[in-house]
Amino acid sequence: MGLFSRRKPEPPAEPDYGVYLAEVQDSVAAIIVDLALHDVAPIKKLPYCFALHVPYEVETESGLPTDEQLERLTGIEGVVLEVADETLPHRHAATVTTEGNRNILLYVPSQSSLASFTDRLIVRLGARAPGIGFTEYEDAGWLTYFEDVYPNAQQLAGIRAR
Repeated sequence: MGLFSRRKPEPPAEPDYGVYLAEVQDSVAAIIVDLALHDVAPIKKLPYCFALHVPYEVETESGLPTDEQLERLTGIEGVVLEVADETLPHRHAATVTTEGNRNILLYVPSQSSLASFTDRLIVRLGARAPGIGFTEYEDAGWLTYFEDVYPNAQQLAGIRAR
């Protein structure tokens, strides 16, 4: 590294979550995003995006969950993050809730690192999360984070104003 080279700072140990509403594919979405990752992403050691999809029945006009459903979804998300902490290096980048799905986005080191995580997760969740699914894909540039979940300037100003 040269004398004037700039290194990306290490990711902060603690997340800085911001919450905002946005329109995603013609539906209202509640997005919880770790704003602290913006200045350090992409993180080279975490080039894969893992998205866990937890379905819920749409009972509200907005498509967002009821309070009862939100309590259930939040509990499931807590288990997901606990199991991730126990089994693999990761960073929880965001959670997107819209039109019958709560999508929990984690960045992980590799697809092969997910096997023990998903096995343990299925055991821990048991019957509490029927119909869960997941997708995993390479996203070394963290495009999902920057293009799909990080707020635009107006949304960010709204988050900061709270």
